[in-house]
Amino acid sequence: VPGLSENTTNMVLFYEKDKISTRVAWNKREGFLTQVQSFRGNPQYTSDYWQLDAGFSFNITDKISSLVEGINLTNESVDQYNIVGPVSKKGTSSSSATADDACRRAFALGCRAGLGSAV
Repeated sequence: VPGLSENTTNMVLFYEKDKISTRVAWNKREGFLTQVQSFRGNPQYTSDYWQLDAGFSFNITDKISSLVEGINLTNESVDQYNIVGPVSKKGTSSSSATADDACRRAFALGCRAGLGSAV
């Protein structure tokens, strides 16, 4: 099934107290079929990858909080490739890289506001 890894692992640590909230998440995903037929006419795959994300928020008032988030903090690459050529009896084949670094490190700053009850 395209987009489905056989195994994924996720670990999350978080801490909340008074006005402060923090979160760190580590995610690992095994390689998977990306598309049955890519623009080259061959199946496209994504290699195994992992990433580390983190976030911090501070409640300024009961209804307003500020936040900062970091995605893929270690800047791990996500490699996608096509299998090209005939597959041998040993299960090997030639491959051709089609994309690298589909997911780069990213940061976000924000503010959250609640209109009704507390955020």
